[in-house]
Amino acid sequence: MLISQNMINISFKMLNKIISVGKDKEYIHNVDDASFFIRKDSSDAFVVYEVWKRKLYDIDIKENDMVIDVGANIGAFTILAAKNAINGNVFSFEPEKSNFKQLQKNVRLNKLKNVVVHNLGVNKSKGTAQLFVSNNNEAGHSLCNSETNETQTIHCMTLVDIFDKYNINNIDVLKLDIEGAEYDVLFSTPVKTLRKIDKIILEFHDNIDLKYNYKELISFLENAGFKVTTLSPNWFIGIFGVGMLKAERIL
Repeated sequence: MLISQNMINISFKMLNKIISVGKDKEYIHNVDDASFFIRKDSSDAFVVYEVWKRKLYDIDIKENDMVIDVGANIGAFTILAAKNAINGNVFSFEPEKSNFKQLQKNVRLNKLKNVVVHNLGVNKSKGTAQLFVSNNNEAGHSLCNSETNETQTIHCMTLVDIFDKYNINNIDVLKLDIEGAEYDVLFSTPVKTLRKIDKIILEFHDNIDLKYNYKELISFLENAGFKVTTLSPNWFIGIFGVGMLKAERIL
């Protein structure tokens, strides 16, 4: 039986409360050569652990790379990328207001000069959209998963808009973690734009009531000239309906 995203978010809430026992309302968590402001009873600490210790986003980032982080949350991957792309640039997109404030604070805390943060979503079309705000998981806000009636009106760009607005010729690494919207974002992007991206690392979400699944995404990316690797085991995908994909351009 597939576990729904809502059930995963509720489990996160319970885990986060355990992690936060004895902590201040906000505290600084140091990991390797980075530091993060962590909100008590939030998913922040777990997200940092996933990125920095579990190495969830297993992708090579070189010192001169242009990295786009879509669904930046509090900046766990943004800061990892910026510390690797020391002579490159990282553009980070996070639409949810509270997460975006934490992202800004964490970029400042780490004294990073090669990061530009944007309080924007990335979607299949430009304009405003309703972001469903999870009460159980600060990393679970979604354009697709309406587990609550609480929403925020957000402004969105497309991948094509990112290339055009910021005069980007090539993206070395694109990271996507956008709670189900990854399908609409990628499927709506012209192949000529995808050919300007060298590597993609993403989390897919098949446990939300969507019309697509990750196997269709693999086929789509392969047809666009990528070699695609599924980083998550089949048993995990079968139970949780989520997993990681890595795509590397070969054509």
